[in-house]
This record gives sequence, C-alpha cells and structure tokens, in this order.
Amino acid sequence: GAYFPYSYFVNWPEKDVWDVGTDYILSENQLGLWGSCFWVNFVSKELAAMKEPVLYDYKLQSDEEIFRCSFFPSFHPSVSFRITKTGPKTTLYWEKLIPHYKEKADDIYGYETSYSLKKGKRMLKPSQYEEFVQLIKNVEQAELPRSFFVSMTDGAQWIYEHKTNQGFQAHLTNCMPRSLRKVFLWLVNMSKLDGSYAEDYL
Repeated sequence: GAYFPYSYFVNWPEKDVWDVGTDYILSENQLGLWGSCFWVNFVSKELAAMKEPVLYDYKLQSDEEIFRCSFFPSFHPSVSFRITKTGPKTTLYWEKLIPHYKEKADDIYGYETSYSLKKGKRMLKPSQYEEFVQLIKNVEQAELPRSFFVSMTDGAQWIYEHKTNQGFQAHLTNCMPRSLRKVFLWLVNMSKLDGSYAEDYL
C-alpha cells in the first residue's frame, strides 16, 4: 500500500560520494531514513483515501505522462491534483479529502474520524496544457532534491510528482520554491475547487 519506496525521500549522495558529516538516518533540513518512512506512511494513507493511483511503479505508454501535485495542511482538508496526458488528450483530476469528527466516549482521544471525498475533472485545452508545461519548466524539476524541510510546528506538506515511461521523480517539502507555488495556485484556479486556503500555507 506504499505510494513511494520507504527510503525514497532520503537525499542519498550522488555517485556514491558520501559526506561523513551528514547523518543519512537523521538529518536537519532534509529527511533522514526515519523521517522518510514516517512521511511515506502518512502520505500513502491520505492518497489511498483519495483513491489516487500509485505512480512510481505505474506502467505508462510512450505517449503518456502524469503530473500530480498534492498538499496536506495542518488545519484544512488535504487536496490532490493530477494531470494525465495521453496522446493529444489531457485531463485534470482533483480530489479533496474532507474529515468528519464524531465523539467516541470509550476512545482515549475522545473522537473518531471518517472522511468524505469531493472530486472532479475537466478536459484541458492544448493552450491550457502548454501554459501548465511552461510553469513546470520554470520549476527546474531536475534540480529539486527528493526532500527539503524547514523546522516549524504547523504548516503543510507538499508533494510534486512526475511520471513518464522513462522514470519517476518526486519532491516532498514544507517550504516550496516560488516557481512550484505558482503551479499549485494554477491548479487550484483551473479546478475551481474551494482550495483558496492553500495560499495561507504558502
């Protein structure tokens, strides 16, 4: 049920050049192995509740490409946007995971949580898809680490994923670069989803 390999969000050294001053199990401003396992479990639970597909080992045809942008805020519903391109056809999907709390007297936490899902989709015009692609080019995704975290008590976690038949890339962070923020806001606007609270976490 994991949506990523458990060690995926560890920033392992490139070309096996290990820095003896870096703790790859526990490290600051990036996830160590323990942190990666925690976030893979958390994100997998949320995406599974949204009925989203697992992308990293998903088999694609040569003319297929998938982008997914998800965010998990502390005090608002989680949201996932997915753009799927197959040949000339491009579709934007979105899912909003809405929690519902019910008192439960025999539970130590005093309540139980259930979820409902608000979802939708729309076809994108070629010009709209090209606009999205330009935003993605500005992200310079090849330069993104697998994870980057800044110490804070509350906020939101953001994941950007890109899947082609050539491979998979993802970036997990609680402090997004400005270029990636524009991608998320574009998706909120295109979906017409009540996700304006995303700006509160940017």
